[in-house]
Amino acid sequence: MSPIIYTEKGAKMHEALARAGLHLGQFNNVWMTNSDPIAVQAFITAYDALPDVKAERIALFKADGLARVQAIYPAIADCDQLDLFSDLWGAIKGTGKNTMPALEKAIATRAAIVSAIAAVNAALTIPQVKLVTVNWPP
Repeated sequence: MSPIIYTEKGAKMHEALARAGLHLGQFNNVWMTNSDPIAVQAFITAYDALPDVKAERIALFKADGLARVQAIYPAIADCDQLDLFSDLWGAIKGTGKNTMPALEKAIATRAAIVSAIAAVNAALTIPQVKLVTVNWPP
């Protein structure tokens, strides 16, 4: 067993280490490996947690937005369906048909999700990702 200089980068890093066949564990409050310690240390040093944090934040926004839409339209099962309805609404909205406030709110919620995802994807650091919020429609 060899000690490792450990930097916390989240559970996804541990999953990626395992997929790479590298082992890391804590023994007596010291991070140790029974794999090649140079390879494990290099992996930890090089691992970028930013994509993981972005994916988690986007999933949170999608789940929150979907729950808001499902309060209006329970039959919408996922964000892909919401995208479809949004695209359809955009195609017919300008045709002079009667507007539907509930549908407009659902579409505005989808737009808020899309905007938040864009902000998350534009963030360059984990603190920037964590500062992104969603401007939900009233």
